[in-house]
Amino acid sequence: MSAAPSNWYDFPAIDWDSLFHPHFSYRYFRQPLSLPSPADITSSNVCTPLTAAWMADAALLAYGGVGEQYIDLLEFDALLDGAQLRGHRLGNWAPDAKSVKAIFAYSSRFAVLSFRGTKSVNWVNSAVDLAAFSVREEPLPSEAATVQSDGQKSTEDSPVRVHAGFWFAFNTEWNDIRCCLESYRAKHSLSPIFFTGHSMGAAFATMAMAQFRGGKAALYTFGSPRVGNKAFCEEVRKNADLGIFRFVNNRDLMTNVPPRERSFEHTCGLMQIGTDGNVTACCEPVDSLSSGVEHVLRNAAAAFKNYIEKLPPPSELMDHAQRRYCYYLWRWAHNGQVP
Repeated sequence: MSAAPSNWYDFPAIDWDSLFHPHFSYRYFRQPLSLPSPADITSSNVCTPLTAAWMADAALLAYGGVGEQYIDLLEFDALLDGAQLRGHRLGNWAPDAKSVKAIFAYSSRFAVLSFRGTKSVNWVNSAVDLAAFSVREEPLPSEAATVQSDGQKSTEDSPVRVHAGFWFAFNTEWNDIRCCLESYRAKHSLSPIFFTGHSMGAAFATMAMAQFRGGKAALYTFGSPRVGNKAFCEEVRKNADLGIFRFVNNRDLMTNVPPRERSFEHTCGLMQIGTDGNVTACCEPVDSLSSGVEHVLRNAAAAFKNYIEKLPPPSELMDHAQRRYCYYLWRWAHNGQVP
């Protein structure tokens, strides 16, 4: 396996460490995020390239590590303090725990809810994760807890359908997450709340956005799989009144699953990172014959072989690395320069 880049800000190396872990000296939130006063917040002035870079860092931070080591609580608090934020972790953060994990970081100006994606140095587990995206859909119960501006729940049957695996995992921690959102919104009625995550974390962030009806919210996802049907995506669009920004790096493998032929859809707001690293707002592309679960599983098999033989990951898998998203978006925020 190749050596990691010598500097935390370098383009990530094409190796397994760069796929799974942040650089051991990665510097999060390297530039302050300046936002208008809450009363002046709109989608056009709050959702900028710098905001995107910040959300990419938040999605990376949700993995909870520096290199292969977890950030301890004191270091975590110090890191947020340096970004002028307070926060806490949600879910069971024990190394072997399988629950949904998230970070809720906040100030009086804004809040960030960031979900952790799949984290594993055992490629067998990661290959299983890829295959699991093809499981059945499940109806989203109308009686599920939601965060609404009036605190009421809908009692009508819902046409919304979501991926069963995502839904059941998400529900294990939703009550605690909901309480954080409700508490923050009660104290800061006009401050924006950003929902973000990478990979599986992006799916959970999208589901949280579908449940949140407190307004002044934006969704930033990186390498997200499809999560639900068209009605679900419409719920997400309505609740994300500050916008949806769905970043896809080049040919990121994970964005092709679950398949469209089973009624899964992507949310709107595609932001494509091209082969040159430039970011472009795009319409949703039509899937090619090479996309879908079979394509993903073929790549997973190839990746497993490369991992066993200590060869570099396939390019479509490296495109999924969150560090690449961070690299390109910080470069975008600084007009092609990486600070």
